[in-house]
Amino acid sequence: MFAGGTNMAPGLCRKKVKCGYDFLLYGALENDDRHITLRKREVSPYPFLKLDYPKLEDDFYSNTIDWSYPSMSSHGFVAVAAQNEICFFAPEKNKFSCGLICKKRITALKWRPRSQSTIAFGTNSGGFYLQEMFANTAGKTDKNTRRHKYEKRVVDISWRNTTDVLLSSGSSVYFLDTREPEHACQNTPLSGHTDQICGIEWNRDETLFATGGNDNLVCVWDIRHPSKPLATLAEHRAGVRAIAWSPFEKNTLMTAAGVADKSIKIWNVNGGTKSLQTVQTGSQICAMRWSQNVSSPWWSELITAHGFSDNDVRIWRVKQSTVQQPVIVQPRPASILQTRENNKRILHLSLSPRADIVAGVSAELGIFFWRI
Repeated sequence: MFAGGTNMAPGLCRKKVKCGYDFLLYGALENDDRHITLRKREVSPYPFLKLDYPKLEDDFYSNTIDWSYPSMSSHGFVAVAAQNEICFFAPEKNKFSCGLICKKRITALKWRPRSQSTIAFGTNSGGFYLQEMFANTAGKTDKNTRRHKYEKRVVDISWRNTTDVLLSSGSSVYFLDTREPEHACQNTPLSGHTDQICGIEWNRDETLFATGGNDNLVCVWDIRHPSKPLATLAEHRAGVRAIAWSPFEKNTLMTAAGVADKSIKIWNVNGGTKSLQTVQTGSQICAMRWSQNVSSPWWSELITAHGFSDNDVRIWRVKQSTVQQPVIVQPRPASILQTRENNKRILHLSLSPRADIVAGVSAELGIFFWRI
């Protein structure tokens, strides 16, 4: 189904352009302004691989790419949904196959953690499926399908450990224990939004999760007391689809919003409902991932995918700071990744398990892979 599968045309890649920057490690004391240059970081702004896939749709209310857990012999599989099918791509082998077809349009998918064989996906008609996969000579084939039905489309899915699933349907969140029989699953909705929920994400220790909605709100929930949100964050001026928790601090959350807002905000969810920092990006933010692909415990990276008007992917340096303000995002991106066409938004992002490759999906253009 892919028309691509090879590197970008030689004419496009003739000139290598790289963005370089230094990581700085500050002294142990706050007033110590000495610094040590750790290493030079070079990131090519252009993708090393593009897969043409004309079925990809420009649907803001979907989350349709995910990278599976690696194994000793594999870097994992990239699963991408388009219309009513899911295709699987193995980057190290440059192999792809489309082996899972549904009767309805697929709007969300997520691999089970630490698995290359189980994938959860939802549809625009409210169907939720848990699919066990196995490989045969024809590629990926399905077996042992489980199904649940909800009133509205499933927009996002997030796993808690390897058994529990959160999914958004309409303005509600549902919590499922996949070990239970279908008829026994807990389907009581958690309600905190008044409009479509666009994104869900668990924090580091999987006790808290955040939801972003088309009502411009971010709700933070404690799974131990889920009857109402722990906090409702109301500073954004557009729908919130991009959510990322810190891999270091369990209470540190980043959120980003759409065209009428264009900002990244940092929150300490235990410190009230006022954001700690706001970074204006000048462009719609469609997706966000927090990466630890850095050679310093004091730095991490935030990767954002953008729509109108820049249609690019940006890497931001994040400095671990004080207890009161655990992280600080630098006001300008360290690197900007481009598709060359640059006329369609990058709607979805996924990081490789080793955090050295980022994959971005752009409707009508295809799937792009950058080394970071």
